[in-house]
Amino acid sequence: MHTFLKRAAAFCAAAVMLSGTAFNAAAATRADPGMISRRVESGKDYTDIVERIAQGVFDHEELIDVSSYNINGTFIIEIIENLLIRHPDIFFLDRKVPAAYSVFGGKLYTVRPNYRFSAEQTRKKLTEFYAAADDYLSLVNNNMSQLEKALVLHDAIVDNAGYVLDEDKSSEHELLVNKKGICEDYSRAYAYLLGQLGIRTEIITSDEMEHEWMKVEIGGSYYHVDITWDDPQPDRGGRVSHRFFLLSDKKISDSAYYSPHTDFECVHKSESITYDGNAIQCISSKCCPLNGKIYCIYTLNGSTNLGTISFKEGVGTASLKFSAIKNLGSFRWKCGAAKYWSSNSSGLAEYGGKLYYNSPDEIFCYDPKTGKTESIYKLQNSDKQIFGLRIKNGKLYGMMSDSPTDNFVEKELYSLKVSAFESVQKQFAKLTGSRYVIKMNHMSSSAAAFLFGKQE
Repeated sequence: MHTFLKRAAAFCAAAVMLSGTAFNAAAATRADPGMISRRVESGKDYTDIVERIAQGVFDHEELIDVSSYNINGTFIIEIIENLLIRHPDIFFLDRKVPAAYSVFGGKLYTVRPNYRFSAEQTRKKLTEFYAAADDYLSLVNNNMSQLEKALVLHDAIVDNAGYVLDEDKSSEHELLVNKKGICEDYSRAYAYLLGQLGIRTEIITSDEMEHEWMKVEIGGSYYHVDITWDDPQPDRGGRVSHRFFLLSDKKISDSAYYSPHTDFECVHKSESITYDGNAIQCISSKCCPLNGKIYCIYTLNGSTNLGTISFKEGVGTASLKFSAIKNLGSFRWKCGAAKYWSSNSSGLAEYGGKLYYNSPDEIFCYDPKTGKTESIYKLQNSDKQIFGLRIKNGKLYGMMSDSPTDNFVEKELYSLKVSAFESVQKQFAKLTGSRYVIKMNHMSSSAAAFLFGKQE
């Protein structure tokens, strides 16, 4: 739910007294303020004052002097909203009343941040936030296109996180670290990750819908992405919707298209219809990058398959190619005694260089290196079915339920054991200044020395 109106009402009457110890956030992981935009009602450029307040907030200043900027005090709400959107890593201010302020001669004089935590607690939470972000960024690499990076991160967030309507406790930190949040958390955390990769975004809000989503710039054009509405409810492991991924203004507001978005204005128009009728929307699982390919489960022309998807992009054009590996048409989920659900409910997950997916009562493992598929687990005498799967800490969990529309019980079904040298080493490209720094994750120092030679 979008909280701008509630926040504005509370903010106007704010008078909060705080104290704290100054500290410096890690500059290398801070959000780039130029990567995330939002339409401003007044049409004014608040960049300078926003960045002054941002620095003061990261330094945990008790009182920030902004008198030299000569800004009309009536614009304070826009300025603070701009601050929070451009800097998703400023999640540690009170969400309803982010700050108090003073006005002298009609001009904004001081801003007093309303911190949710002490300086020490904030430092700890920022460390957790940046570490979680690095885990997500480890899923992509420099060989991927902008679209592929945006797709993989979109799917990873949706697969990991669950929508929880708790505005008082929600934040971008909660979304990345504790895997739960509201629409603001989904869109801004996603925008932060894309910004680290040099992909520009715009935050979109609708007071009529009480909702927030975003636009993503791909190949020079902006497209709508509603990552919150692409998260299936109830939460389903390995299952990701792509109905609201890369849509035009016309498509996302079309009254005939699923749930149309209304009452929104944007900085950037989305006129390109490149992906409006595209097969991206037929992907029903999480997309898993592995060995230079992207694997997914999709239903195309009435046929459901495990396969790969590849993209060919040009100026204003794009084409997708699906390559089937395994037909899943024989999987049928029961709906009562003698009926079946019409849709496929197979989830997809990657672990140790292999892919795992489910039928109603079985878990399968596909090895891309050998091309072999084997059954690794089968339900015995169960009145529940498997509607997706998830892998956590080397253990495979099935989403157990009677129906795809009911809440699930996440049940451990199988333990996966992978040796250190079987693990897939992942790279991530992290924007530092004007260049990418390539790092290796999930590899011990001894393994690195064995594979690459010890370096003194």
